[in-house]
Amino acid sequence: MESGFGVDRLCGACLGLLVFSGMILRGLGAGNPVDVILTRALIGLFAGVAIGIALGRVGAVVIRDNLPEPEPEPATDEAEVGAAEADDSAPIEATESSDVGIVPT
Repeated sequence: MESGFGVDRLCGACLGLLVFSGMILRGLGAGNPVDVILTRALIGLFAGVAIGIALGRVGAVVIRDNLPEPEPEPATDEAEVGAAEADDSAPIEATESSDVGIVPT
């Protein structure tokens, strides 16, 4: 799909850590031994990551398919664009101070 941290990977990480912490808290509350708690929590972590990645991919596809298509930019004549850029980059010439602000009467 995409490189880096996509929606699917972030959803997988979040759901995996949520399940992991929930299973640890539940195991501690039930009074289970530490090895049983950690084994079950690790299994829940991997299952949560797998389910989260699947849900994240489905969500990414739904969002991508429902976004509006970008409208193409209007075609412009390259000569007009070049002329506009040339006008913007032309240096401003200094005027003589005697001509500034004099209005003929």
